[in-house]
Amino acid sequence: MPGDTLTTLNLTSATLTSKPSAIRALVVHRNPEVARGLAIILGAERGIEVTRTALTIPVGASFARLEQPDVIILDGDMPAMSATWSMSYLRAAAPAARFVLLSSGTLERAPAENGVPSAELVLATYPVEVLVQAVRRSTFRGSPSRILRSRAA
Repeated sequence: MPGDTLTTLNLTSATLTSKPSAIRALVVHRNPEVARGLAIILGAERGIEVTRTALTIPVGASFARLEQPDVIILDGDMPAMSATWSMSYLRAAAPAARFVLLSSGTLERAPAENGVPSAELVLATYPVEVLVQAVRRSTFRGSPSRILRSRAA
């Protein structure tokens, strides 16, 4: 986006300090309050380190290229671009990263590659524990991704 070369959020130093053998996560969400909230919530979890947050896909790709995160938590409802395109753009920057897509309900399933879902899909109405489980599960290389269903839903 024009003029949006390095949009990021300021996080507390506690969220950015390295945790030994932690899952390194990048949050890409269009809403700065949601992005910051996700970073704080996930950063407080044992074994998860949020390295950066970005408000746009191009900035997220720049951070992904630098940080090489294990998982990218992505707003699946980014304006003017599909989740598939967003994931492709970010995957080019961090080929080994797995994806967790957040959706307000516009996505019914995660985009598929060769018939297999290419991301965990978490709906915004799900409890935060479901998101944490998705982040942890996404780093298991052998497990197929799937839509997460909440018991509370």
